[in-house]
Amino acid sequence: MGFWQALGRGLIKLLVSLLAGFGVGLLVIGEAARLDPDFWRGREPAGGLLTGIGAGLLTAAAMLVLLFFIPWWFRRSPPPPRESRREAMDPRS
Repeated sequence: MGFWQALGRGLIKLLVSLLAGFGVGLLVIGEAARLDPDFWRGREPAGGLLTGIGAGLLTAAAMLVLLFFIPWWFRRSPPPPRESRREAMDPRS
């Protein structure tokens, strides 16, 4: 695996974990605010909005997992090596 491919996989893993973590946090805060009207004093927070944003971030993380990680688990075997151009043009063979 090349350097750029490893870097790309690492960045995708980081993005998935950030989206999932932030999404779960917003989902928990949104549900707590929605169920408890005295969660924050003053104006009622937008618990439904936080819940929706959290659910959307979790969905984005799940889609990244589906698009980037599942195809790597079902890799095909590499094709057999082809002979090089020099070997094909060599008159001695």
